[in-house]
Amino acid sequence: MKFRDIVGSEIIDLKYLAPYIKFGSTSDEMVLIEFDKSEEEEVIKAYLKGLKEKYKKHFFEMSNYFECDDGYFYRFTEEGLKKTDEKAKNFEKHYIKMIKRKSKDACYTKKRLAQYNENNCKEFPSISGFRYGEFVDKNNGACISYRLKKSRKENSPVVIYFHGGGCLGRNNIKPLGEFFLYNVAKGIRGKECTVLIPQAPRGTSIGLDRNRRHINTVHELVKEICDKVKADRKRIYIVGTSFGGGCVWQYAFMHPETVAAAVPVMGGLSELLINPDVEFGEMIKVPFWVAHAHDDEIVDIEDDDFCVEKIREAGGEAKYTRTATYGHKLANVFYKREDWADWMFEKTK
Repeated sequence: MKFRDIVGSEIIDLKYLAPYIKFGSTSDEMVLIEFDKSEEEEVIKAYLKGLKEKYKKHFFEMSNYFECDDGYFYRFTEEGLKKTDEKAKNFEKHYIKMIKRKSKDACYTKKRLAQYNENNCKEFPSISGFRYGEFVDKNNGACISYRLKKSRKENSPVVIYFHGGGCLGRNNIKPLGEFFLYNVAKGIRGKECTVLIPQAPRGTSIGLDRNRRHINTVHELVKEICDKVKADRKRIYIVGTSFGGGCVWQYAFMHPETVAAAVPVMGGLSELLINPDVEFGEMIKVPFWVAHAHDDEIVDIEDDDFCVEKIREAGGEAKYTRTATYGHKLANVFYKREDWADWMFEKTK
C-alpha cells in the first residue's frame, strides 16, 4: 500500500523528505510525498528530523492525514500509521489543483496590494442580504474576501463567524453556505447585529505563523467594519467551527481586549502546539462557550479540555458542551439545540 501527504515548508525542512517527494521540490512552499508501507519507519524519522523545533514535541498530536490506496485516511501515532474512519480524497488531484489556485491567488493579491496605498474595504452586491467584500491589508500584505450583513441600527453588536477548513479560498460562497448549513444564522435570527464572515486564504491552515497573520488581517478588517457601521465595540462576538473554532481561540488569544464572548466549536488553540505552558494572559477574561465531542477523530478534544480547565482554574468563565458522540459533526447539533446565541448576546466588555 502507498501513502500520500501534502507537506508545507513552514512546518518542516523539506530536504529531509526529498526521497519521497512526488510533486514539487525542496525549494517549494508545499510538496506531495508518497511512500510505501515498508518505508513507514524511515518516513517518521525523516519527519522528526525535519520538523521545525517548535513543532517537534507535538508531532503525533499534530500529524497530518495520509491518503492511502485503500481509500481511507491514516494518521501517525506512536505505534505507527493508524487507520481512521474517514474516507480519503485524492491528494494528487488536490495538490495539482491547490498549486494552480495558490499561484492565481498570489498574483491576485499582489495586484490588489499594488493598487492601494493603505488598507481598503470594497463591497459588491449581496446574496441573502450578505454583501460580498474584499479587504486589502497593507500592514500584513494580504487580500481576503468576506461577507457582511450590516445592522439596520448604529451601536449594534458585531458577530464574526470563522468557517471550517473546507471553505478556504477567495470567493466566499462556501463560508456563507456553511453559516446557514450549520444553523449559525438560525441561532442569531432576530438579533439586531452586524454579521461578518471573513474567508481565510488557501494555505492558512498550514502552520501557526500563517494562521497568526490571518488573524491579524481579520482584526484589521474588524476595525474597519466597526468604523464603517458605527458598531458597539464593547459587543464583538466570535464564533467558529473546526478550523474556524481554532481561529476563535487564536483571535481571543491575540486580541482578547476586543472580544466580549467566544464560541469555539470543535477547535483548539494553535499556540499549544509550540508551547504547552503558554500563558493565557488577558484571554482569561473572555467568556467562552466551548463545544467538542470526545469521539472527534479530526480535531483532538484534548486541547479544548486543557484550555477549559486552565480558564476555570484562573477564575474565568468557560461553559463546556462536551459530548460522548457526534464526532466531527457536533456543529450540526450544537448550533441548533443550545442557547449559545442568547448566552453570547448577554455579554459585554
